[in-house]
Amino acid sequence: MPSRILTRLLRALLPLHTCDSITGDLLEEFCERSLTDSRGAQRWYARQVWSFVVAAPLFACAVRTSLGWFAVFALSCGWAIAAPVYTPGLAVFVFLLALPSIGFYVANRTENFRAGVTASVLAGSCMLALAVSLILYFGLRHPPASSTPVPFAIGLGLAAVSAFVGKCAAERMEHARLSL
Repeated sequence: MPSRILTRLLRALLPLHTCDSITGDLLEEFCERSLTDSRGAQRWYARQVWSFVVAAPLFACAVRTSLGWFAVFALSCGWAIAAPVYTPGLAVFVFLLALPSIGFYVANRTENFRAGVTASVLAGSCMLALAVSLILYFGLRHPPASSTPVPFAIGLGLAAVSAFVGKCAAERMEHARLSL
């Protein structure tokens, strides 16, 4: 069987109306290939999933949106570090604003709730990694590590709600367009 992680990634990123047919076709081809070469079939499946990820409109949408917010977050982190007293308030605010925005935008553009949440999780993880790296590199005083998941969890909760709203808004716009 193909990797569950790759299959889940593919299902999260594909539009819902094509998800079952594409994953079914890939699974069928994988089974045929695995009869002769099991490792080759795994490599083939990984390449196929990667090609869908890179070619998917979601990927371009998510990367473009996430990079914009990541740049704003990096600037706010730089401002917090350069301040006379380290205060991460602006960076936390940008973080809590970015994740729901990314979730809404990606879900709205792709009409896929899971895509919005996935993009938010990936962007939030990158932002969190940057913040932790900067704090450790500059030796800044920071809240205890046990409090780090709190803004992340709040941001992801807001992102999930925003992704749901984005998907619903896309469906309403599509319904209104079709009824004209």
